[in-house]
Amino acid sequence: MNGNNRKRKLVNDDKTNPKRRKMERPSVVDDLKMRAELILSGDYSSLKHWNFAVNKHLKDPLSEYRGNVIEYIQNLVAALNTGIKEENTSAMVFRAVMHYEGHGGERNYAAAIALLDRAIELGDAGAMNNRAFMHREGHGGDINYAAAIALYERAIELGACNNLGLINIILDHLAPNQKKALAKSLLLTFWDNLLGGRYYSQPTMQLLRENCREDIFNRFMDDNSVCGTSEKYLSRMLYEEPVNPLHEILFNGECSDLLFSQLENRLELIIGQRKAFLRSTYSEGAAVQGFFRPRFRAQESMNMKEIYQKIMKMAHPGIEADEGEESGLSNHR
Repeated sequence: MNGNNRKRKLVNDDKTNPKRRKMERPSVVDDLKMRAELILSGDYSSLKHWNFAVNKHLKDPLSEYRGNVIEYIQNLVAALNTGIKEENTSAMVFRAVMHYEGHGGERNYAAAIALLDRAIELGDAGAMNNRAFMHREGHGGDINYAAAIALYERAIELGACNNLGLINIILDHLAPNQKKALAKSLLLTFWDNLLGGRYYSQPTMQLLRENCREDIFNRFMDDNSVCGTSEKYLSRMLYEEPVNPLHEILFNGECSDLLFSQLENRLELIIGQRKAFLRSTYSEGAAVQGFFRPRFRAQESMNMKEIYQKIMKMAHPGIEADEGEESGLSNHR
């Protein structure tokens, strides 16, 4: 009998006893505060749990903690507003999600978007993901998959690797014609970065490969485009394939001899035109100077090099991108 009592007492004193653990658990408000601290430290994964706990008590009029939670949220809003004034992006994202969910007031998509956009400008990946979700679902505006993917890609650049799955969620349910339209829109958005050598995520690169090869080729063959009249951009795209995203998209992992030769001929043409015009400019000397001066209203000190540069900027918009660059052909042959 005494032995059983002693054993029972040991069980009750054991810190692993579930009954004792339940008694030592933090209160609802304390739990919310702990999760809020994680959120404000940048751990946005805690937002989901925080929202669930708040909704559980706010939506249940019989919850014994409802009044405590309402008071806690009022105090939290005041603290977040202070953080927002101090340019704290975690406070902006937290308050934006509260606006989105209707915590601390009515649901307000416009206010949520304003705070998220502000945090995005300051480089917050969590803000990018939340704003992308709103674009994806059409909350606070029309559904905009291109804007959503652009933001997911920006967040990936900041380390949000899970966004690959979020991009696939968008792409998996689109019809072929929708994918094509989306790819063309993304090409416009990403063009300057692609031209500069930036790669995007595998799903996005695959989308561009499947739908934008003709568009890219036409840009490089355009007499009025920067890339189509630039030695630098043409040579990089042709010869730096291991590190050039446009080469990968255009040739889709396999170098088409016909496409390659057409673009290489394009590069040779650009270089040939410049050399020919340069020789003509310097050989004709005073005649060229006298012909072009009135049209440019140049000063008397204008030399042949200046005339050449002004004319070529009109004929080859991409020449400004080539300043300081050596000939693409000379570098790769």
